[in-house]
Amino acid sequence: MQNALRRMAAFSNPDFYKKSSMGLSTKGIPRIIFCGYDEAGYICIPRALLETIVDRFQEADIPITLPIIGLLEMHWMLLLTALYTMNR
Repeated sequence: MQNALRRMAAFSNPDFYKKSSMGLSTKGIPRIIFCGYDEAGYICIPRALLETIVDRFQEADIPITLPIIGLLEMHWMLLLTALYTMNR
């Protein structure tokens, strides 16, 4: 499952394939670009993949808990509340 998570947060590098097809050196150019990182035993990935990941875990019957990394400061909370009420 860890490899599946990493694959979801990765994409092919078009620059690598462009240079490769022209016969130029691809030294130092990654073939795959990973948009996440590993930190302290955790796989950190972009938030845009949240729904996809939750769906995958549910399909595999794996319970998932999402920790809240930090709390919003009061001025951000007020701003978000105002935006939410304006969009209703």
